[in-house]
Amino acid sequence: MRNDTEMKKLAIDRLRSCKTDMDTLRSWRAQTFKKYMGEKYGNEEKGRSQVVMTDISDTVEWIMPALMRIFHGGQDVVQLRPQGPEDEANCKLMEEKLNFDFLKQNKGFLITHNWFKDALLYKAGVVKYHWKKAESHQKKKYKGLTQGEYENLENDDEFIVDEVTPKLVRTEWVFDGFQDVPNDIYEYDVKGRQIITVSKPVIEVLPPEECIFDLKAKDIPSSKIFAHRKVVTKDDFKKYNKDEKDIGAEIANGMNDPEYIARFDDLGGVQFISPDQNGEEFYLYECYVDDRDDAGEKVPKKVTIAGDETLDIEDNTYDRPPVCVISPIVIQHRIMGRSISELVEDIQLLRTALMRYILDNIYFQNNGMKVVNPYRINVDDLINGNRPGGIIRTTEDIDPATAIFPVPIAPLPQHVMSIVEYIDGIRENKTGVTKYNQGMDSGSLNRTASGISQIMTASQQRLELIARIFAETGYQDLMRALVDMNIKFFDREQFVKVNDDWVSINPDMISGYYDVIIDVGIGTGNKEMVFNQLTNMLNTYTGVMGKMVQPGMPQIVGPQNIYNILKEMWQIQGFKNVDRFVTDPNTAAMQMPPMPPPNPLMEQGGATPPNPLMTGGIPVNGPQGGNTNV
Repeated sequence: MRNDTEMKKLAIDRLRSCKTDMDTLRSWRAQTFKKYMGEKYGNEEKGRSQVVMTDISDTVEWIMPALMRIFHGGQDVVQLRPQGPEDEANCKLMEEKLNFDFLKQNKGFLITHNWFKDALLYKAGVVKYHWKKAESHQKKKYKGLTQGEYENLENDDEFIVDEVTPKLVRTEWVFDGFQDVPNDIYEYDVKGRQIITVSKPVIEVLPPEECIFDLKAKDIPSSKIFAHRKVVTKDDFKKYNKDEKDIGAEIANGMNDPEYIARFDDLGGVQFISPDQNGEEFYLYECYVDDRDDAGEKVPKKVTIAGDETLDIEDNTYDRPPVCVISPIVIQHRIMGRSISELVEDIQLLRTALMRYILDNIYFQNNGMKVVNPYRINVDDLINGNRPGGIIRTTEDIDPATAIFPVPIAPLPQHVMSIVEYIDGIRENKTGVTKYNQGMDSGSLNRTASGISQIMTASQQRLELIARIFAETGYQDLMRALVDMNIKFFDREQFVKVNDDWVSINPDMISGYYDVIIDVGIGTGNKEMVFNQLTNMLNTYTGVMGKMVQPGMPQIVGPQNIYNILKEMWQIQGFKNVDRFVTDPNTAAMQMPPMPPPNPLMEQGGATPPNPLMTGGIPVNGPQGGNTNV
């Protein structure tokens, strides 16, 4: 294995080579964000139309709600399947724990939104995960505590008593068996610190400019390095026992970062929000590289670098770079795919040029160029008074037609609008975002339900593929990482809300081996269409169950299957806690009252005694002998 000096050299060499490779990509991302924001191209001419079309923004912003509904339209974002019967009992609790970790403890909706949007805009979106284990103190004050309350607080392992002030309240006389003795009653004022322990997974979406990796690798685990460039302060170096001046730390300067500048340019520039250029903030690189042991086996390492110094070298407990990457359009055998913005950036440029041409023609039609005789007309009036109600004076008593001659302007050719429609069709074919699935085509000739359904299904195929790619790549990797982190690092009891009930979960209750399932089937098409399909399935199952309930015949459709269908139907309608409307058969079986004991008369073959509650009669002669009810 390499020593610290060799690991430092390895990490710096790989970091340097990857930074050089990514310079072109970073410049392209900055330009893409400007196009997304509808900023000017820089080729505008004074006095001509300077409109900029926003095809990139329109396409991305339409795709985002559909993707978010697919992944967050139901109650859960992830499902688990046990790999063996021994994991069956723990599987449901681990599933609830994962959904709680992602949705509640990490604001999973915003993580998904920002992650997906980075991918649609910048070719790839990156999230980083780690397990946070920290302890903090919260100051507390208590007044007037009794002796018992004070002792309980003093014995609490999660509370540190800093100051106690006892106060004598009264003295009571108590008989000890021989005589009355005084017993002083005290109250206590206590100052102390509550120990707050945090042990949970943390997920963050990394800005593109903070990610450095090998663009030639086919995936993140095979990348020769992944580096996270972080902005830190002077105080952050103290935990490494280093001073930023001694290590020559690189000052963080956002003015040299094109992606950073583009992100804040519409706010008036980056001067007021850029990292401090007076030496208060610096760049630190967390590098994930693989070392090799004497047998040639991979040994994952984390090397922290700042300036010319290696601050720390430690084992990477995640066994791979703790990041997950997604791309909407996969290009085989490489990490970085294509973005949706790439598909429409040329369309945006074409439509911008056409729209400027159309507007310029309209401007010239309404207020065209003129040939003017400056000796017969007041030119200042012509220039400054060119407005409704304006007056233009002639210099002599002449016919104004002899002083001004309008230059003929050709009307807008009819084929121009056809070109605009043609380009719109190209954009729809490239992205799959059509007027139909945006609900904007009110003039459609196909007004049948089945026809519109077919159009919607065809137009959403591209979107369905993007959703499936996200689910099977980075999203599944992230959920798999959450499972592994919980099994490795979850070390304390935690309460999770399951179906409106709080359930205590400890590490032993979630141990096991699981398969991660990201279900993106429901929600990709029209909700009404999917709901109708499930309704037909339910009706079919109901008919099958009625014909197959016979002795000795296997039951291929049961209450659990019906429950699953109903649950999906209510989730499609937007109800998250469906257990308010339908009960899981497993839960219902546990809540059923015990069966009554068998009747001894039935076991002995005797007659069944009449039930007075059922017959309305009153037993007068006992259970035997003719009619006993009156």
